Amino acid sequence: MSFRSSTRDLVSNKTLLFALIAIITTRAISGLLLAPIQDEAYYFYWARFLDWGYFDHPPLVSWISSLIQVWPASAFAARAGTIILSIISIPLMVSLFKASGLRDEESLASALILASGSLAGILLGYITTPDIPMIFCWIAALHECAKALADN
Repeated sequence: MSFRSSTRDLVSNKTLLFALIAIITTRAISGLLLAPIQDEAYYFYWARFLDWGYFDHPPLVSWISSLIQVWPASAFAARAGTIILSIISIPLMVSLFKASGLRDEESLASALILASGSLAGILLGYITTPDIPMIFCWIAALHECAKALADN
């Protein structure tokens, strides 16, 4: 390994780290400052009455918003579960991308920034909808499938 390639890897790692910090910070600030949309308010209300199921949606959307019971007037508390799921999904995506064949840092960084840093990635990182737990579970399931297939 030459000095030039190790320097390039270091710069790439710093760039990736900076991008991930920027994405997480953007999600947290958006979750803190932006008012809930109408559907979110509906799910946040459900979180006050946790149950195993609701008339038209699965229960996980209200369970991830259950911190609203601790801080009732805080939209950020209600969105905390969504933000936590989006942060937990980042290392899962890195591992999934590596298992899918993205070995070099540039490809890995590009894929991660495209998945997490796009407008849809930022919005889905703090807006609470029934899609959020489903997306997280799909990322986790794909990760586990890739790992299982790699081990035959």
